[in-house]
Amino acid sequence: MRLINIYTRKLEEFYDTARPKYFILSHRWEADEITYKDFIKGRGAACRGYRKVEELCAFARLQNENDALKETFGGSAVEWVWVDTCCINKRSSAELSEAINSMFAWYQEATACFVYLADVTADKPDPTLCTQTIASDGNEVPCIHISPTTLGSGWD
Repeated sequence: MRLINIYTRKLEEFYDTARPKYFILSHRWEADEITYKDFIKGRGAACRGYRKVEELCAFARLQNENDALKETFGGSAVEWVWVDTCCINKRSSAELSEAINSMFAWYQEATACFVYLADVTADKPDPTLCTQTIASDGNEVPCIHISPTTLGSGWD
């Protein structure tokens, strides 16, 4: 499993026994998502998908600064995040197959799952829209079972 360091935004590979605590992002894929290849080559910083990763890292750093939240996460900071679009090399059929088979466990083992809904903002929350968005996209379904934190496009 590859994870992104929230401070350096660099990918690192971890194996089951050495995997650190991590946050996981559940999101609907949009146009202009960043791929694994572009992420490791440092390309795509201008695309919306890369900005989503940057914003998740910034949001995770804020969670680490909140002592009450840190206590919820076991008392220590969480320095890693997982985002499917850039942590999985989808050009490798073997890696993609392994990721698909492991994904539910990855969601379950995450310290927290943040559900990002690009079409919801703090000034116009819509519970019906949130339910429809989550229910209509297979990527979000695992989070429903593990108490996600739902975030609108402003990360609030």
